[in-house]
Amino acid sequence: MSILRFTSLPLKYLLSSKKKRLEVKLERKYCDKKPDLDNYFKAVTDAAEGILYKNDGQIAVMVCQKLYSMRPRTELEITSLEEQV
Repeated sequence: MSILRFTSLPLKYLLSSKKKRLEVKLERKYCDKKPDLDNYFKAVTDAAEGILYKNDGQIAVMVCQKLYSMRPRTELEITSLEEQV
């Protein structure tokens, strides 16, 4: 399972430099502020349980990233382990 959490950025950061704005526009600037990434993961996996899979105990591999973006959103990708073999 892969979760990408794109969060908005404070306006003062966007106004500070062209380089910083470009990092956010390209979605390459990691967010190291609260809330914690593990909280996002838990919320998404709990919400998807019973809909996308039977139990979140089935998750064997997880990749999570929290980035700044001009378009805040959460992206979820689920891949079967059988497809990876």
